Amino acid sequence: MNYIKPPKELPPGSQVILYLRDSGGDKQELSTKDQRNEGTAFCQKYGLVLTGIYEDVALTGTTTIKRDGFEQMIDRCHTDHSVQGLILWSFSRFARNRNDATYFKSDLRRRGIVVHSMTDEIPEGNYAQVVEVIIDIANEEKSRQTSVDAKRGLAQRTLAGYVPGGGTPPRGYRAVREIISSHRDGTPRIGTKWEVDPELGPLVAVAFKMRAQSRSLNEIMKAPCGILYKTKSGWLSFFTNKSYLGIGKCGDLEVPNHHPALVDP
Repeated sequence: MNYIKPPKELPPGSQVILYLRDSGGDKQELSTKDQRNEGTAFCQKYGLVLTGIYEDVALTGTTTIKRDGFEQMIDRCHTDHSVQGLILWSFSRFARNRNDATYFKSDLRRRGIVVHSMTDEIPEGNYAQVVEVIIDIANEEKSRQTSVDAKRGLAQRTLAGYVPGGGTPPRGYRAVREIISSHRDGTPRIGTKWEVDPELGPLVAVAFKMRAQSRSLNEIMKAPCGILYKTKSGWLSFFTNKSYLGIGKCGDLEVPNHHPALVDP
């Protein structure tokens, strides 16, 4: 591996810590396990003394919220004056929000801590910070584009009759899983569709028919279809659920004939 050599401010013997993060999923750049191995090898190669490793697994870099490893790393840098450097696989592992990246890296550097990426090549001299800001902007844009692509993928799945994320089907339906394709690592990509539950599906149709006849919730709950919900609050959301019209939803997108309808408009 051709690492970016640490700057002269981190000579052999410097005490450093390592921060690792991955976003989870098969499209991630590098798992925290791989980053740990690379970071340890990097410190050994350049004679750096690794005194701590902090990591966040399957968490986005667009925010620092819920990134416990990140917060612990920052706290360590604020209180332990022996820390001379922070080693990262890449600046994108640190943050994909340019404001967070600028703020926290500036805070660490003001405390005399060198923030070094093993893979982002930053030139020495007056333009070093300019290049770094451009990298942070690019990381943020990549994250935005990834989000757009993910939403587009979910919409396409919905249009194809699948349920994004699997989801718990409404009463009267049951989830059926099937293989759509394969992930990059060869493992199957699973999609979920909803089909009518042969036992509960007919009861849904009865409940809607009774409601259309202006029957009270108490009457509906006492009828055989009353086994669907035990509370009135459950029934109120039940009668406003467009899923029973066969409509699939993904954000603001509504797809008719997404799955078998149990009632008509």
